[in-house]
Amino acid sequence: MENISMNIEQEIADVKRDIELLASTEGWSKLSQKQQEYLKTSLYVSRRAMRERGDRNQQRYESNFRGLGETGLLQRGQIPKNSAPSGYDNSQDRIASWNCAHSIFVLENDGVETLPTPKVDSDFSNSEYHLCPSQSDLELRIDGMGFPCIVHLSEAIDNSKYDEDEMVHSFLVLGKNNEKYICWEKVRPGLPYKVRGLNEIFELNRDYRYWGVRELRSLSGKKPTSVDTCPKEL
Repeated sequence: MENISMNIEQEIADVKRDIELLASTEGWSKLSQKQQEYLKTSLYVSRRAMRERGDRNQQRYESNFRGLGETGLLQRGQIPKNSAPSGYDNSQDRIASWNCAHSIFVLENDGVETLPTPKVDSDFSNSEYHLCPSQSDLELRIDGMGFPCIVHLSEAIDNSKYDEDEMVHSFLVLGKNNEKYICWEKVRPGLPYKVRGLNEIFELNRDYRYWGVRELRSLSGKKPTSVDTCPKEL
């Protein structure tokens, strides 16, 4: 029991650290409050999905998580407490089902999910794609766009109409902390949301060819246009 309590305390500390890192970037203040809550909650969901199950631990964790400044989704009841002690189905389903593109699409839509299935607009990946042999080449393009921005990684030089088969990855770059580019991503279904440095993402994906950088669409006033959208529990 003591080990479980220590693990939960470590989870809380890890989530708090990641949130503080995101909030330290110049792009954080340009996000809407709903977008900020969505990013915070994604980190909480990731930790909860992979945690040992148990209602008592969950309630303690949720109580502590409110102390991190998450006052929206939890207090409104949009993250439901599981009535059965068998696990955290909502959180686990989210981690199992969502990919990088849909996670970014929902961020740009202020946390409103697309139903009945995860999807994005056809122009989601609309960007100019370029070879970036080095991280510094990519950083120059990111700096030229400004923070926050979206980076797409494609196997095709023109993926402006979102060919899922050619799209490798999409992630958010929020800004810098001590000259390190801070990113938020969900690599693929089954893997958690993470806060990572651009250097880590570039090193993992340097063998892929074409990188596209575009503005976060909510900043430009362009909202996602897919139909059949409605709020849903995160």
